[in-house]
Formats: sequence, structure tokens, C-alpha cells
Amino acid sequence: MEKELIESVGASDVDTASDIRDALAQLEELAEQAGSISAALAQFRIRDDANEAITHGVHLLNAHTGKGQQFDWVFIPGVEKGNVPSFLARGKAALEEEKRVLLVMISRAKHGVVISRAETLISKKGKPYNTTPSPWGDSLRTGLNMDPQGLTRHVSGFLRPTT
Repeated sequence: MEKELIESVGASDVDTASDIRDALAQLEELAEQAGSISAALAQFRIRDDANEAITHGVHLLNAHTGKGQQFDWVFIPGVEKGNVPSFLARGKAALEEEKRVLLVMISRAKHGVVISRAETLISKKGKPYNTTPSPWGDSLRTGLNMDPQGLTRHVSGFLRPTT
């Protein structure tokens, strides 16, 4: 299984390959402690409370978790190339899906959206490297400084398939 997972991310992505190896080693250790892989995985199950309203407070969610919910403010960090859109999104359909998910995240906000990106990150080997802004960053920045009608027109244009 390790070989297939690592091949699926590509040989050049050594950081993700390392993460996969670490995760599988941790799962193996947990399986030994729990008695089986099924028992180990059962420890990670999340309650299915998607129909319950999210309570007040700060919530750290991935792009898909907040489906159907509204939040006062939405913060979207990491809007740099390789992250938004993901380097795993290959092909027109995958990029369109990335765009759709990003717009859904933005639409969850009642009062405002804060988008940020890092200019420099640190690799897993401890080396700093410069990032490239997301190709969607300028368009988002322009669109998020508009009145509701202008934003609707802007998002409609953003959703048009790229050629």
C-alpha cells in the first residue's frame, strides 16, 4: 500500500512521501496497540453531526467541513500557488473544482473574508523557500472589495471556464 500511495503523489514530492511513510508507521503502531487496523481506525472516527448548527467560537475547518454552515468571518490562509489551487489539481476539471470549493468557502462568510498568503515558508528539511502567489489571488482581492452586486458579477466572471 505504501508504494501505491507514494507513486500517486509523484516521485518528486519527497515531503508528502515522507508524510505518507510517517502516517503509515504511526497507523501500524496504533494497530499493534489496539489489536487490529480496524480498531485503530475506529479511534479516529468523527461524529456525524453535520446537520447540527455550528456553535459560537473559533472553528478550524477544512474546505469541505463547513458545508451548509454560515460564519461571521472566514479566514483563508495559504493562498499561494501549489496550495490554492492545490499542486495535486491537474487538468481543467480539477482546477475548476478547486475554484468551486474556494468560492464555497468564501460564500460561508456573513460579514467578511480574510485571505492571506506566505511569501516565504520553511521546508521539512528546515530550508526557507519563496512562494508564488496564487494565480487567483489578484482576482479574489479585487472581488472581495466590492458591494454585493459587484461581487455577484465578479464571481460570475470568475466561474467562467478558463480556456
